[in-house]
Amino acid sequence: IQASFWQNTIKMVKLKDVLVFWKPALVLLSFLGVVILQIFYSVTDNDSKVSRCGLCVAFMAFLWSTEALPLEVTSFLPVVLLPLLGILDTGEVSEQYFTGANMMFLAAMGVAAAVQSVGLHKRVALRILMATGTGKKSLLFSFMFITTLLSMFICNTATTAMIIPILQVVLDQIYPKPSSQEKDETDSKKPKQDKIACCHNQEKIMFYLAIGYSANIGGTGTLTASAPNVILKGTLKELFPCQSDLTYATWLLYALPIIVVVIILAYFWLMFLFMGRGKEGKKVEIKSFLKEKYDDLGPIKFQEIMVGFYFFLLVVIWFFEEPEFIKGWADFFKLENGNPAIDEATPAVFILILLFITPRHLNFWPFIDKDAPWDAVVLPPTLLDWSTVTNFFPWGLLILRGAGFALAKASIESGLSDWLGLQLSSLSSLPNWGILTLVCLITSLVTEVCSNSATANILFPVLAGLAVEQEINPLYLMLPAAVTCCYAFMLPVSCPPNAIVYKASGMDTRHMMMAGLGLNILTLVVNVLAANTYGSPLMDFKEFPVWAWSNLTENCTVMGGQTSTGLKFPSYFLNFKQNA
Repeated sequence: IQASFWQNTIKMVKLKDVLVFWKPALVLLSFLGVVILQIFYSVTDNDSKVSRCGLCVAFMAFLWSTEALPLEVTSFLPVVLLPLLGILDTGEVSEQYFTGANMMFLAAMGVAAAVQSVGLHKRVALRILMATGTGKKSLLFSFMFITTLLSMFICNTATTAMIIPILQVVLDQIYPKPSSQEKDETDSKKPKQDKIACCHNQEKIMFYLAIGYSANIGGTGTLTASAPNVILKGTLKELFPCQSDLTYATWLLYALPIIVVVIILAYFWLMFLFMGRGKEGKKVEIKSFLKEKYDDLGPIKFQEIMVGFYFFLLVVIWFFEEPEFIKGWADFFKLENGNPAIDEATPAVFILILLFITPRHLNFWPFIDKDAPWDAVVLPPTLLDWSTVTNFFPWGLLILRGAGFALAKASIESGLSDWLGLQLSSLSSLPNWGILTLVCLITSLVTEVCSNSATANILFPVLAGLAVEQEINPLYLMLPAAVTCCYAFMLPVSCPPNAIVYKASGMDTRHMMMAGLGLNILTLVVNVLAANTYGSPLMDFKEFPVWAWSNLTENCTVMGGQTSTGLKFPSYFLNFKQNA
C-alpha cells in the first residue's frame, strides 16, 4: 500500500511543478556547498583568510549571476558572511555601504530627480528634435544624440524611461495606423501592404534599439553616469587610497572620444540592419507636431532655469576639481598629512542642498507687489523635496555597490586579490594589449548574462591584483573593463534599458541578439584601440604608478623611495621604476 502511495504521488508531481522551486533549492544547495568546502579546508589544514574570502566571493558571484535571490538581497550577505568567517568585523563591512562614492551617487541622482521633476529633460529633447531634420535618418540620429547626452548625467534607466514616451508619439506620427476605409481599399494589394508593414515594423524596432543602446553608451560618459563607473571609483579608493589619476575630468576626456565613435558606428549598424527603402515620411507634419508638443510646455519657467543652472554648475565644479592640465580647486583643501580632503561627493551634496532650499517660484516680496494682501502670501515649494528623491532614487543599487566595496576590502585584507594575481601570472607571456583584449572579452560575455553592477563587483578586485602582479597600471585594465560593463546589447535581461525597450517595442529576442552581437564586437575593438592610442598618454597607462604599491596606504607623499610614514619600497620595485 505504501509503495502504491509513493508511485501515485510521483505520477501526480509534474516536472514543471518541481522547477517552480529551483531558486530556493539553488540557494540551499549552494549554501550547503560552501559549508562543506569550509569544513573540508578546516580538516585538511588548508583553512586561511584567502580560502574563506574566496568561498564568500564565489558564493556571492554565483547568487548574483543566477539571481536565485534578488540582487539586493544577495548584496546584504557580506554583512553576515565576512564577520562570521573572521575576515572583517561588522563595523568595517557596514562602512562600505555608505562610502564617498555612494554619497556621490546619491547626490548626483538627486540632481537628476530635480531635472525630471521640473520637466527640463522634455524641453531639451524636443528642442533638439526641432533643430534637426525630421526624416527617419535624422530622427534616428537625434534620438540617439539626446539619449546619449542625458544618460551621461542621469541614470541610463531613468533616461530610457523618459525618452520612450516621446519616441512612441513621434513613431505614431511617422507610421500612422491605417483607417478601416484604407484597409478595405488595400485588400487587393495585400502582399505589397504586408511587405510595407513588415518594413515599418523593422524600422520601429531600430528606433527602440537605438534608445536602449544609446542609454548604455552614454552611461560610460561620466564618472557618475552608471553603476560600474561608481564601483570602479570606490574600488580604487579602497585598494589604492593614493590614486589620483582617475578624476571626473580625466574620465570625461577618456570616454568622450569612445562615445562619439561608438554612437556613429551604432547609428550606421542599426540602419544597415533595419532601415528599409521606403519614403522618409512627411517631414512638415512631423515638424509641426514636435513644435506643438514644445509649445504645450509653455515659456521657460524660473524653476527650469535654476535647475539647469545648478546642473551646469555641478558639472563645471566636478570638471575643474582635478583637471590635471591645470591646478584644480581641490588642491587648496588638504588634510594635515597632505592627503586630499575633498572628493566628488562634497560639491554634489552642496548642490543637492541648494536644490532643497531654492524656491520653485518667485511669488514673494520683493518679486511681487508689496501692497498685495498678506493672505495671498504663501511659502513657495522648493525645487526639490525629499519624497521626490526617495521615489526616484534606486536604493537597491546603493546596496549592490556597497556589497562590491565590502568584497573589495575583504579581498585586499585577506590577500585574495594578491593570490588571484599570482594565479593569473601565466598571462605574462601575452603582450599588455593581449591581456586587455582578453579582459574586455570576458567582461563583455559576463555582463550579457549578469548585471553590470555584479560584473564590476566580481571582476575589479581580480583585475587590480592581476595588474599589480604583472606590474601594469591598474587603470589600463580596470578602466576599459568598466566601460565594457556598460556595453550589454544582446539580451533583454542584460540591463534595465534593454528590458524597457524590449517590452515597449514587442520585438523578438533575435532582433536584439542580432544587432547586439555586431555592436559588441565593434565596441570591443574601439575600447582596446582607445586604451592603446590616446588613452596611454592621457592616463599614463605605460607607467606602473607609485600609488599602485599596496603598502602606500597612510600618506600619499612619496619622497625618494619612501613615504613620510616610513614605508619603503622593495628594491625590485624601485629598479622597475628606474628602468621604465
